[in-house]
Amino acid sequence: MNNAIFQFTIKQFLARPVRIVLVVLFFLFPLDFDCISIFSPFFEGLPRMSSTDSACNFAFIIAAGIIGSDVSDGILPLTFSRPLKRIEYILSKWLAVSSMVAILAILNDLIHWMILSKGSLEMLQSVEPCIFLNTVTAALGSTAIIMLFSSLVPGIADIGIILLIGVIATITMLINHYWKVAWAINVAAVLLSILSPHVDLSTLSGTYEVIEAFGIYLSTVFTALFLATYFVNRKELSYGRE
Repeated sequence: MNNAIFQFTIKQFLARPVRIVLVVLFFLFPLDFDCISIFSPFFEGLPRMSSTDSACNFAFIIAAGIIGSDVSDGILPLTFSRPLKRIEYILSKWLAVSSMVAILAILNDLIHWMILSKGSLEMLQSVEPCIFLNTVTAALGSTAIIMLFSSLVPGIADIGIILLIGVIATITMLINHYWKVAWAINVAAVLLSILSPHVDLSTLSGTYEVIEAFGIYLSTVFTALFLATYFVNRKELSYGRE
């Protein structure tokens, strides 16, 4: 990992006020419902966004255009004018964004449990540690996928790819809901799993299932990072031809 790229990626996010505002809104929105549910029985028992969903949302906001913006702003050729390996560039940005995403999602969960327990640590002590691991895998997985999309298109056009996949997944779920087409829900599940690869340990039982889940997860993440590295290298070659 390259510390300079790692720190620069974090500074890039902090220099974009619109994204900071979006992150703050997504961070506070579920906590507002937590506060209201304490005083209003009407909101009590409403389903809350899971920590893995929170991690995905934070990843989409922070990581959008993570490579494409460097291309559009002319940062990428300047970065590669130095002795920096392409995989090192990819891994440094991936870890920088994933770290921010995981910290935000876990912190949001901690505050959530503190609010519901009204400041008591009893509920926090009963939380299963696997929840934190689920969040970390979601942060690393979602960021890797967005980096792949961002390596394909300039600017923040990767948001369009994410929205397109989300729309197709929604349409297939509606097809299954109204016409009971079995394949539609399977397609939707695959598309959503592509956007948010993660491991949910709470649903796994037995060593074989855990190994299989992590095998699929790691192959997805590393394939995304490998392809992102390949496409970034191709972009750099195009600069040389120009």
